[in-house]
Amino acid sequence: MSLWETELGPAVLKAHLDWLDRGGQGEGRIQLEGLDLSGAVIGSNLSGAQLRACDLSRSTFHLAMLQRLELSECQLLACRFQGCDFESAVLKACRFDGSQALSADFLGARVQGCGFAGAQLQRTGWNDASVEGCDFQAADLQDSTFDGAHFRQCDFRRANLSWSHGPPLGTAEGSHFWRCDFRGADLTDLRCQTATFEECRFHGAQAQTVFASGCTLSAPDLVP
Repeated sequence: MSLWETELGPAVLKAHLDWLDRGGQGEGRIQLEGLDLSGAVIGSNLSGAQLRACDLSRSTFHLAMLQRLELSECQLLACRFQGCDFESAVLKACRFDGSQALSADFLGARVQGCGFAGAQLQRTGWNDASVEGCDFQAADLQDSTFDGAHFRQCDFRRANLSWSHGPPLGTAEGSHFWRCDFRGADLTDLRCQTATFEECRFHGAQAQTVFASGCTLSAPDLVP
């Protein structure tokens, strides 16, 4: 039996659900640290769980409920998160490189110092999220929504943030990007009329529609 089948087995999940039913009071909350849980298969409710320095690489999270999940210094390389709900999750210094999270929702999440390089993040929702110091290099974020989100010092080099004209996706209204790097990125037709791009880098980016959208561009850097 794999370690994850013990540490995230039926009895543990039942105790966690009971903890949730009690409004997060008492014992039963999943709190794990420093474990190799790679290859796990999870389709349950981990809302409010706390994991630190765990390796969950190559795991599958199918429609898992991950609201208010707290992850710090975890490895989640090449994972599958299709349709997962990360609403109000707190993610710090975690690596999601090469993962697939199609249609996952990060509504109101707080994400700091995480890596999503090369990740498949199409149709993900980042509305009202706070994202700082994250690496999205070469990630595919096509048709994602960023309304009301704040991105600070994030690396979007060669990332795809374009809109394929499938409503109601591909919007960044009311969002704020501060000192983000979009060099070589594709922002074609991203709807961002009320967005603010402050001190961002754009050399080599496909961003003509962004520049013409009427959004606020403050001190854009077009130097290689």
